[in-house]
Amino acid sequence: MEMCVVIIVMAITLSAVVPNLLKDIYARYGEAVAMDMAVIEGAARAYYIDNRAWPADIAALKENKYLSPTWSGQNPLGKDYIITSTPDMLTVQSDVKKTQVAPYASRKLPQGEADGSVVKSSIAVPGGAGNLNSYDSGWFSASANVTYTKSHNLGTTKVLSILYFSDTSDGSGRVNYAVCTHFDAANAERGTNIVALTNTDVSVRANGYLAVTFDRNGSVNPYSNGYLRIVMAAL
Repeated sequence: MEMCVVIIVMAITLSAVVPNLLKDIYARYGEAVAMDMAVIEGAARAYYIDNRAWPADIAALKENKYLSPTWSGQNPLGKDYIITSTPDMLTVQSDVKKTQVAPYASRKLPQGEADGSVVKSSIAVPGGAGNLNSYDSGWFSASANVTYTKSHNLGTTKVLSILYFSDTSDGSGRVNYAVCTHFDAANAERGTNIVALTNTDVSVRANGYLAVTFDRNGSVNPYSNGYLRIVMAAL
């Protein structure tokens, strides 16, 4: 009889303790998954800044040393982390096996969400809307009297902008400066300008020349070809 009482007491005690113990285990797994995904997102941002493109997969981040080459690329429950992307967004996801784990992980991520046992988290292009609120087109080849359109992803037309000209593709040449409108002998407006701006795109065009320099003797040096760079910051 005494043994039965002891067993009943133990059963009652375990029934109260086990659920709390499981919750703690699920929470710890979720936190570990969220930490891994945050590290992957940080590595993907660094990759994008250096390569102007998202990494194709976890292997690309490991091969290029943005993540440790010796890391398994799996979550604590043995499932792979998977990367998918669009030009504007990158998503990291992983199956955590237990539907109880997914909510704990998603709550630790700013853009996290749980779908059954799958945890997802997304980040925007560095410099895009909702992130740094700035845009840099990088140097691109250009010619006078041609319109060039770039996607800036700032989500607004209220921007400060600077146009740069260079005679080399990386801006390291003899000529590298911010361009401005100028006037020729007939007092006609020349130079490179933003000719169209929307919430997602910016267009530039040079009428006459991309840029004009003046040497010490006052001689004019016009450039019909070269390289342009558009830098914008949202207000």
